[in-house]
Amino acid sequence: MQNYIPLLASKQISPQLPVALIQRERLLHNMDAVFASRLLLLSAAAGSGKTTLLSSWATHSIQAPNVSIWLSLDELDNDPTRFWTLVVTALRTCMPTVGEIALRMLHSLQPPLLSTMLTTLLNELIGLDREIVFILDDYQVIEDLNIHESLSFWLDHLPASIHMVLSSRVDPALPLARWRVRGQLVEIRDADLRFTLAEASTFLTQALGRPFPEDTLLMLESRTEGWIAGLQLATLVLRKSDDLSTSTRAFAGSHRYLLDYIQEEILQQQPLAVQDFLLQTAVLTRLNPALCQVVTGVETLQTSQELLKVLVRDNLFVVPLDEQHQWYRFHELFREALLAR
Repeated sequence: MQNYIPLLASKQISPQLPVALIQRERLLHNMDAVFASRLLLLSAAAGSGKTTLLSSWATHSIQAPNVSIWLSLDELDNDPTRFWTLVVTALRTCMPTVGEIALRMLHSLQPPLLSTMLTTLLNELIGLDREIVFILDDYQVIEDLNIHESLSFWLDHLPASIHMVLSSRVDPALPLARWRVRGQLVEIRDADLRFTLAEASTFLTQALGRPFPEDTLLMLESRTEGWIAGLQLATLVLRKSDDLSTSTRAFAGSHRYLLDYIQEEILQQQPLAVQDFLLQTAVLTRLNPALCQVVTGVETLQTSQELLKVLVRDNLFVVPLDEQHQWYRFHELFREALLAR
């Protein structure tokens, strides 16, 4: 048997919650629906509050004897053996009697098919006397097709007492449509995660340590569209201001804080073709495939359609303007940041 891969213990610890946590009861209640389902998916843009919400839910909503398992993923985990070693090792933290055979299989000189290993593991998990919620945070780092396929097999055959939660900046390459039709999928998306006006008011008042005027609140909520990272960055500016109204009016996508965040956390994470498409289409106030083809110069309408689908799938701040998803617009702060580059 090969040596086991050393794993960071910190990957199995949920992030510490902020002291001034905004309680989001409407979302916590929706997330509880996973107990009647196989999978809860949080798919939303960077800075949407996915990890904080998940950590809050795991801390306050999952009570003994039920348990939650947390696993933070990174680029090094984009390997089937390492990925499933992490999963099995995490399972063994609360069920030390399971998974030993699976680990031996994973690290044998001639490992069997992943489905064979998973079948062995799944058989050990039948008949659990408690509910287990397994959270995989930052699943967008996983690109290996074998991991996606084996995770699909795992989800299709999970015992009813185990529920998976995926947090991702992009829609994962999993059969979401099939699970959605079967009622096996609970989804929390960008639109759900945006702060409501009341949540934004509470957040800003706590962050600034003073009441936030209603007219200025409405202005900032409109500018950020409830995007949590946008509001957080705005507070860094507003803390230094004696005139909240003027500073809020001046807060734009061209501000250095926003430019740096969007460059480092969003643009640099995209393939060059997607970066170019974003920067070229930012001149448009409304997007459809034909207009995008004109301004980008891509050869075919189909290429333009496919690139626009990538923006939607990867939660790149495009907002649908109709039910048919023929027309879109960019989140205004994001568009301003693209134009400022």
